[in-house]
Amino acid sequence: GNKMADDDDDIFPDLCDDDDEHDETEQIANTKQKPLETKTWKFPETFFQQIPSLKTASNGAERAAAMSYPSYWTRLCPKMHINGPNSVSDADNSIFDCDPDLIDRCRARMLSDGYFNIDAGPALPWAVPFEDVAECIQTLDAHGWPPNFVLVYDEVWTLSNQVKQLVKMCTGNELIMDFSTFFVGSSRKANGQPDDNRDAKGWAPHRDRGQDWTASSFGHDGMPKYTTTWIPLTRASPTNSCLYVIPCSHDPGYHQGDKGKNPLSTILKEPESFQYIRALPCPAGSLIQFSHRLLHWGSAAGEGSLRRGLGEDPRLAISFASSREDFEDPYFSRTNLPYPQLDLRMALIAGLSIMYSQNEDPGKERISVYHDCFQACEDQMSEKFKKVVNTIYDAY
Repeated sequence: GNKMADDDDDIFPDLCDDDDEHDETEQIANTKQKPLETKTWKFPETFFQQIPSLKTASNGAERAAAMSYPSYWTRLCPKMHINGPNSVSDADNSIFDCDPDLIDRCRARMLSDGYFNIDAGPALPWAVPFEDVAECIQTLDAHGWPPNFVLVYDEVWTLSNQVKQLVKMCTGNELIMDFSTFFVGSSRKANGQPDDNRDAKGWAPHRDRGQDWTASSFGHDGMPKYTTTWIPLTRASPTNSCLYVIPCSHDPGYHQGDKGKNPLSTILKEPESFQYIRALPCPAGSLIQFSHRLLHWGSAAGEGSLRRGLGEDPRLAISFASSREDFEDPYFSRTNLPYPQLDLRMALIAGLSIMYSQNEDPGKERISVYHDCFQACEDQMSEKFKKVVNTIYDAY
């Protein structure tokens, strides 16, 4: 552990000067929070040590406060914003106006295929510079932070706010704060260890909600009660990893349930069945909306040298889920939107990191700090989200 910290000194530069350290430590010392569980803790990873007060924090409350102090994060990605002075008014003024014909087409596609897609263009007038968000994720990665830490900043919350009316009119669903951020071709694994990119790929084939009680997960209008919005920040292609899907019209388990079977074995029984698989390449700033029952995956990317030879960036994308109230509660109250306070954002990032640790294992050191952050705002989280996060953490 100590050797890794020494080796990484040049990779993770100190982003807080002495004055920041003094101010931050003083603020955290005065933080009034309920006592949290105290764990024996050591810091083998230099990226944690970039936040000075993490070195001296003696309990979970202090560690959570240190992670939620904005100085480090604004210095790390100066083009990004945290509760910016004009953010709320900008958010209110940038919600997409929805063309009725577009809504009708999207609803028809959702019913016939289990998804719809809109390519970047006039129908999607984003208020956020995608190149800044992509640069931020790569900066976070270079400093050892997983991609979902981009939720620290206002820009992702702006994107989710911009599409809320489109999603609601097409599906009836609303944001529940289930975010995932993808960096296919990252230089690091979720535990911070270097990754040689030789096996860069998206998540394996899956349904976002795989239970067999499918009848109650669709509304009377046939719309899924849970959908995911997927937005590429860089061009997504078969070479750098785009989404692949199997339309619901060719998926017996989409409505009927998989009844304990691997859905791939049911869908792909005949050679010609493979011809129904659809690749969904798209430029940055496009939008794909898909049902919780759509079987989908991110393809394996080509070797880094191949991607560079084709002039392709790594595939970066953000996704977030929306649901109806009678299917899944928001992870915290929507009254905190469009821009939750930083401690609540950090608690959400932490909870999601724990919840998805089976896909991307953060390691025991990180998951302990994540749990400290989650506990700091646990009383604001939904009962189901709390139960899932704490159960997975206790079993880790």
